[in-house]
Amino acid sequence: MLPHTYYRFSRFIFLPLFIFTLFACFATTPAQAQQSVQAAHSGTYLTPGRDGEGWLVEVLNDTTALIIWFTFTPQDSDTGIQAWFGGIGRIEDDRIIVDNANITSGARFGDMFNPDDVVRTPWGSFEFAFEDQNGGTMMFAGLPAYGDGVRPFRRVSGIVGLPFGVPANQLPQPMPGQPGVSGTWVDFSHDGEGWFLQEVAPGVLVMAWFTFNDVGQQVWLIATGNLNGNVALFDNVRIADGTDFGSAFDQDTVNRRDWGEIRIVFTDCNNAVLTYQSSLTEFGSGQLRPVRLSSLQNLNCEFAPLGDLNQLTSSRVNNDNGPALTESAIARLGDAFYVAGGFRQFFPDVNEFWRYQPLTNTWTQLADLPDPRDNGIAVGFDGKFYHFGGMATSTISAFRRDDTWEYDPVTNQWRVLTPMPGERSDGGAIVIGEHIYVAGGNISNTIFQYSPAEDQWEVIPIVDGFVREDAAVVAYQGEIWIIGGGIFSQTNTVTIFDPVTRTTRPGPSTNLERAKGVSAVIGGQLILAVGADTVFPETILNFTEVYDPETDSWQLITAPLVQGVANAGGLVFEDRLFVLLGNASGQLGRANILNTVQVLEFSQP
Repeated sequence: MLPHTYYRFSRFIFLPLFIFTLFACFATTPAQAQQSVQAAHSGTYLTPGRDGEGWLVEVLNDTTALIIWFTFTPQDSDTGIQAWFGGIGRIEDDRIIVDNANITSGARFGDMFNPDDVVRTPWGSFEFAFEDQNGGTMMFAGLPAYGDGVRPFRRVSGIVGLPFGVPANQLPQPMPGQPGVSGTWVDFSHDGEGWFLQEVAPGVLVMAWFTFNDVGQQVWLIATGNLNGNVALFDNVRIADGTDFGSAFDQDTVNRRDWGEIRIVFTDCNNAVLTYQSSLTEFGSGQLRPVRLSSLQNLNCEFAPLGDLNQLTSSRVNNDNGPALTESAIARLGDAFYVAGGFRQFFPDVNEFWRYQPLTNTWTQLADLPDPRDNGIAVGFDGKFYHFGGMATSTISAFRRDDTWEYDPVTNQWRVLTPMPGERSDGGAIVIGEHIYVAGGNISNTIFQYSPAEDQWEVIPIVDGFVREDAAVVAYQGEIWIIGGGIFSQTNTVTIFDPVTRTTRPGPSTNLERAKGVSAVIGGQLILAVGADTVFPETILNFTEVYDPETDSWQLITAPLVQGVANAGGLVFEDRLFVLLGNASGQLGRANILNTVQVLEFSQP
């Protein structure tokens, strides 16, 4: 925990959390006379039958804990308004006792927030008595409108890395960056609101933002998202209303509404950048800079160090049994790479579909594509392989397509889905949250967003001065980078799309004009490799560039692959960049089409 946080907690009472039945209750253990409070009691609790309110418990050290109650206002006030209150408590054997809970009001959300507007009012007290590892009884005495009472409580979720009964010096070390980000976070320019984060399952992060609306009433926002490295994305943020405190509470009338999206990029263990975009006009969009206010007892945070550029090496995998293809659509699904269509010669294109397993270096030919395609766009999502668009080049004439195809590896079958909003090829596809984004290629100034669950497309306008055929499209820090590309000539410019705010901005230009290359993140570094710097005939490149966030520029380094290549697929597996297939000659007829697999990785010093 950061030093001297007790005073801060008394001011930043902002941490209520409830996971709307997203996690099953932990299996209960036999009841005991008492259960001494320990670090593993950190988590979220509710009263059975009262789904929609609850308590957050954070054990900070052996003697101190934080409890926040997130609920609604009493019936004699405005109906269905959210409320949250709590404070620092002392630990006495099986009990956490909060003598001085506070409730806040007065501030307004976003740019209107002024810390001087926050009014902190004493609310009362409450006490938690743990009967076993998963629950017990709580007692409270609040403001007259809230009254007093006794309630049972049961655990909804715990924290990854905090098992019961394991001494602190025997706890397993967390994965880098996980779950050490769990705890409380605040932007000190917004004293009076903030965030609570809990990693409740490996790579699953629950976030609660405790703030105000545009008229000074308390609000708590809830979301569950994926924590990938140092980026957490929450695209299902909810806000609730519809019931009242106490005996008037009715879980069946709790109304959970969509609020918007939030992305958090952790720059280190104690600092982050949060970007939000609400679908509700009174909240709008913006960016804040949270810093850590506390850590949970017995949890450490350690982000993986960036790969040493002096240790970036390449190798070629012996791959005699693989197909020789170029301009294929290639994507990762699970522990395998899938290769769809492409050319074995200049034309015609093929409908072949292959799976490559890097763990065993084996290739398997699968069910053919519904039709031959080249320069298609592919991505893996939720156990399925998706192929979008591409070109049908059966003769010297090539026709772009708008098809959407889904492949199920369990049944080895294809399914035709709703076409894209336009004919698109030579681009890339990125999964962020529950959506697939198709960017780059022959269509400028738009990104297609696909929702697999609904089989629906949306066109998102963007600002980009280039048609980026054969651009490298990559996800970095929760955003989509569209690098290089071109039609009659290549560009070294970069466009960055933020899927939360749906805005674009220019990125740092690369050193070389490049298309038909690959880009990925390995060792925490954004890498751009191989490709071509002219259209016809292609001049094959074998230069690697690495993005430096401190200088916001690209560094050209001496870490080439074994062989320069264009039109290959670049995919990451076990923090290594695999470069599959492609062509090593740009002459008409694709004279040197490869069946090779190359690997770029940070070797151990």
